[in-house]
Amino acid sequence: FLGFDCSTQSTKVTVINDKLTNVYERAIHYDTDLPAYKTDGGSHRDGSRVTSPTLMWVEAIDKILCDMKDDKEAPPLTNLKAISVSAQQHGSVYWKKGASDVLAALDATKPLVDQLASCFSVPNSPIWMDSSTTEQCQALEKAVGGAEALAALTGSAAFERFTGAQIAAQKQRYPQQFDETERVGLVSSFVPTLLLAKYAPIDVSDGSGMNLLDINKKTWDSTLLSTVGISDQLLGGQPVNSYTCLGQVADYAVKRYGFPADCKVICGSGDNNNSLVGASGGGDDIVVSLGTSDTLTTTIRGENRKPPTGEGHVFCHPIYDDGVMVMLCVANGSLTREWVRDTYADSSWETFNKQLESTAIGNQGWRGIYFLTQEIVPHGKKTGVYRFNPEGKLHSGEFGSSEGSDVRAVLEGQFLSYRYHLETKVGLKLTKQSRLIVCGGASANHSILQVLADVFGVAVFVDTRANTNAASYGAALRAAHGWKMVSGGVGDAETAFRSLFGEGEFHKCVVKPNVDATAVYEKLLSGVGSLEAQIPASAAP
Repeated sequence: FLGFDCSTQSTKVTVINDKLTNVYERAIHYDTDLPAYKTDGGSHRDGSRVTSPTLMWVEAIDKILCDMKDDKEAPPLTNLKAISVSAQQHGSVYWKKGASDVLAALDATKPLVDQLASCFSVPNSPIWMDSSTTEQCQALEKAVGGAEALAALTGSAAFERFTGAQIAAQKQRYPQQFDETERVGLVSSFVPTLLLAKYAPIDVSDGSGMNLLDINKKTWDSTLLSTVGISDQLLGGQPVNSYTCLGQVADYAVKRYGFPADCKVICGSGDNNNSLVGASGGGDDIVVSLGTSDTLTTTIRGENRKPPTGEGHVFCHPIYDDGVMVMLCVANGSLTREWVRDTYADSSWETFNKQLESTAIGNQGWRGIYFLTQEIVPHGKKTGVYRFNPEGKLHSGEFGSSEGSDVRAVLEGQFLSYRYHLETKVGLKLTKQSRLIVCGGASANHSILQVLADVFGVAVFVDTRANTNAASYGAALRAAHGWKMVSGGVGDAETAFRSLFGEGEFHKCVVKPNVDATAVYEKLLSGVGSLEAQIPASAAP
């Protein structure tokens, strides 16, 4: 079973066997492996507008599959039973009129990027880092009676990165190009489209990140579609369950990559949605993805479901029909930690960790908030680096304390904010049974995980099967799940999913909290709101 992850900075694949063991991984990094697109962190930035070249994703997918076919260490692609996809949430792809005919006629002997070069009416896809759609967000909220009403209907108040506002902005800014569009998809439906050589539908879980889906009915809301100015047909009709089998790989893919003709393509979904599946967290577990953006996600089932509140998001669950996934998403994640590393720790994680361990827990009262990109939580704050003295007041200039203050400040600032917003805004409370299950690139850094455990006061676990790539591993798991569903005889989606695992325990404790450190952070926690309140509001785009 193969799982894709088309993320912000790279495309990855993970292959698992029938025992769900990770047997192969490979990655294409956009900046270094595809330098012709001249991306920085996988994207192009023009003020508050952030995009990625759609053809770059096409080339990455084609290249990684061709490289796998030629890699003698890779498992034979002829043995694949099913494929599914993880992709960065909220990104949108605009297929030009006539593109469906090009897809149907793809030639196995030619690179995809050459054949699809003229197939996108909007050549640069807006992605989740874009914050230029405040006006469109206001229109969506107004259409249904305000932010709270929109959150109750779609699972979230209007956020600039959400796809509904992004589609509206493209339609308003580039009307001629938009008129040439025959299908708008998410990145998670775009990749299956390439594998099938025909348009793939949007799934209900990733579709929940568009501010267009009624998450209770699991259908597009007509008022919101009308506000954006599109029909449900432009989105491919109604969304489907995330475990839906979309068919078999296209003939060209069989010839070009060596897939078996009966290899199934299971519906794609978002990276956070797949990471939740990949980490296999239970009801009291919080999955913490430490990636380009950081996310905290948990599952809520049945009667425990409550209307979304504050700054969190509620999405239809990719596995459980009666469940939702609740998520807190923070824009300034790994890229911000890497900036501090490069600026203050000689571009070395080893130096970063040494500085962290040499500074006092609590940083002698010095605090820092690092908003290098427009932040989501807290929302509407001006970008910049903000330092605070031990009295909790804004401090101009660098820290007046020891070397390593910025290293410790960025981690403590991030993790204290996460816990503060999770508890006070989202309403999720830690219990004695709570565990943090970590994934993403930074989950391999023990020093960072120690601060995370200390701030939250609970143990940190990793999934022993997924390594750091929980999103692509989750997609591979969903491929196995979808294949099991279509094979029959396994009951409903939940029964089929649980039957994959048996009674095994796949989580390993890697860090336990230091009680004394947690006591320090408990005293600092209540002051997070006061620090964030001192940061000026961002100007409208």
